[in-house]
Amino acid sequence: MRHELSLVARIMRLVCYALALTLIVPGTAAAATLPSGFTETQVAAGLTNPTAMQFSPDGRLFICEQAGRLRVVKDGVLLPAPFVSVTVSSSGERGLLGVAFDPAFATNHFVYVYYTATTPTIHNRISRFTASGDVAVAGSERIIFELDTLSAATNHNGGALAFGPDGKLYAAVGENGNGANAQSMANVLGKMLRINADGTIPTDNPFFASAAGNNRAIWALGLRNPFTFAFDPAGGQMFINDVGQDTWEEINDGRAGANYGWPETEGATSDPRFTSPRSTYNHTGGPCAITGGAFYSPLTSQFPSDYSRDYFFADFCGGWIRRLDVASGGVTTFATGISAPVDLKVSDAGAVYYLARGAGAVYRINYAPNPPIITAHPESRTVPPGFPVTFSVRATGTPPLRYQWRRNDVNIAGATSPDYTVANPTAADSGARFTALVFNDFGNVLSRPAVLRVDTASPGGTGLAATYFDTATLTGVSVSRIDPTIDFVWGTGSPAAGIGADTFSARWTGEIVPQFSETYTFYTVSDDGVRLWVNGVRIVNNWTNHAAVENRGTIALTAGQRYPIVMEYYENAGSATARLLWSSASTPKAVVPSSRLFPAPGGTPSAIHVNFQLSSAPVPAGYLKDGGQAYGARGNGQTYGWNIDNSAQMRDRNSGVSPDQRYDTLAYMQRPANPDAVWEIALPNGTYDVHAVAGDPSYFNITYRIAIEGVVVVDGTSNSATRWIEGTSTVTVSDGRLTLRSAAGATANKICFVDITPR
Repeated sequence: MRHELSLVARIMRLVCYALALTLIVPGTAAAATLPSGFTETQVAAGLTNPTAMQFSPDGRLFICEQAGRLRVVKDGVLLPAPFVSVTVSSSGERGLLGVAFDPAFATNHFVYVYYTATTPTIHNRISRFTASGDVAVAGSERIIFELDTLSAATNHNGGALAFGPDGKLYAAVGENGNGANAQSMANVLGKMLRINADGTIPTDNPFFASAAGNNRAIWALGLRNPFTFAFDPAGGQMFINDVGQDTWEEINDGRAGANYGWPETEGATSDPRFTSPRSTYNHTGGPCAITGGAFYSPLTSQFPSDYSRDYFFADFCGGWIRRLDVASGGVTTFATGISAPVDLKVSDAGAVYYLARGAGAVYRINYAPNPPIITAHPESRTVPPGFPVTFSVRATGTPPLRYQWRRNDVNIAGATSPDYTVANPTAADSGARFTALVFNDFGNVLSRPAVLRVDTASPGGTGLAATYFDTATLTGVSVSRIDPTIDFVWGTGSPAAGIGADTFSARWTGEIVPQFSETYTFYTVSDDGVRLWVNGVRIVNNWTNHAAVENRGTIALTAGQRYPIVMEYYENAGSATARLLWSSASTPKAVVPSSRLFPAPGGTPSAIHVNFQLSSAPVPAGYLKDGGQAYGARGNGQTYGWNIDNSAQMRDRNSGVSPDQRYDTLAYMQRPANPDAVWEIALPNGTYDVHAVAGDPSYFNITYRIAIEGVVVVDGTSNSATRWIEGTSTVTVSDGRLTLRSAAGATANKICFVDITPR
């Protein structure tokens, strides 16, 4: 049964589609999104409302512009002079709409076009021109087929032309906005036509005996607007793309005498009178018109083998290209982000070309497979006996990527993923070298070796060193012990003998060793205040009175590496809770186990350390890097930076005379580009001990004076023996930011690094 659509909806669809065809002007289009291994290149730009294209047998690309110009791309260049210009009616969907080449083009040089002629009435016409090089011979037009006079409707003209494997010329014709034409044998509208190269009509056409005049050219009927169609060069199969109205876009098998049902049916049908489409898609919600089609059967195939004989098709409004597996019927998306595609072609060399009306350009898609490239090599690890250790490799390249881990150059059975874990290392494993071979269909690459060292003197984790204070300020009478985990719900009880049940505090210090190279989320559950540092980065800070609450923070960690960890806690009054949990992609959320925690003797690494450096310079262990960026969140749990972008003023001397890397790097604070350089870091209000180092291994006799929170922390002049000036002071933060700036009297301040420790 025919699908009915309201008159208003029909009119709106016709208007929108016509406007899309007529109002789109060339512009700058973003690159299409393609599968891995595929690349696109712009072949030609500057086209005005292109409608169709076709390769000539000698490899040139001919492109129809709606206004009547047939353009030529030769040797990758759009020629300024058109091959020919024909006078057309170009309103709505009319104009120069199709081009084809005679099978004997090499000898007769015949080029065929389909266009909307203006005389003696407005109608579509098929003409033949004779080529002389890159232009048509003047006066060579021969009209070989005149179609029916068009109504006032300017839509549904079809226009695609192609010679079939039988040497006949096929032409796709729309029904001129009148569905009844598609079922009428009294005109050629809404049909697929088949004629001889000279315009005569083959006597073996299916309706030759029953139709009269030009209507004997009808080869199939029941089409709405077959804007494009294609033959498979490898097998002769024909697919017709018919633009739908109510819901469905169709890909139809081209068959002599077939009736595709329009306007009685649209989409799949069980009506025995009609030929059901091979494939359909719903154009609701974005797509609007199937406007291009091509079989992937080139003389030289460059795409992967599973593309062979697949059918590419495009949607004008959807801006995509999909491919139909002809054998299975499966459809997958191939490209997206195209500006109004109207035609597709496959070159003899195996590239897919698409004509983007919205961009006024032609693009070529090639397959450029890439061998693997390792982006992250496995790293050497030192672990205690029995402590699992994971080696990881990361790579890019055309998928699928495959992996094979080797131990001392011998393949490890079953070790075929990007990560390999030694579950229970022993002393016998110490010194083993692990490498990963990464390969795909186009090459292989071997990683650098990572060495496993098993430290038999190191235990397998016992917990964290804990110090409990009988005040809420981490001072005063204290009790020390090793806590296997931080998982305490004391309620109204005391945490340790000699420590009161209320108004106490605690600090846990030590090291944590992750099992996986992943981003970890740490969770603290506390009542009251809590702070957590991992690798010198404060990732939890809720130093307030509050009921039991969970806070969290994230940090990327490397498997098997030890990182300093500090958690501080205070209890004001009432119930007391202190817990530490973690999770990652491979670690379910749970209390951090004692096997991953190691006590650190004495001291606390709770300070924040910042090294001022070029972004490309190595980062000293335990330090955050400052590459000169303007103030903002840095992605490492901290917010800091300069009053303006100061990245051009960062240096890495690599002098060889510095005590370590921290002293080699520096940031200029008194350059013309930023004469009043100010650096700040967001910190909770409170008191801090600050240690700052200024200097330059390459220059001396410089007076350094740096003030932090108004306190001059660095004050001195360097010389040939002392090229760095250091200072430590206690400062108070009252506005949520610790501020570092040049103090009066400085000649050329250069800051190397700063250490900030809460008191």
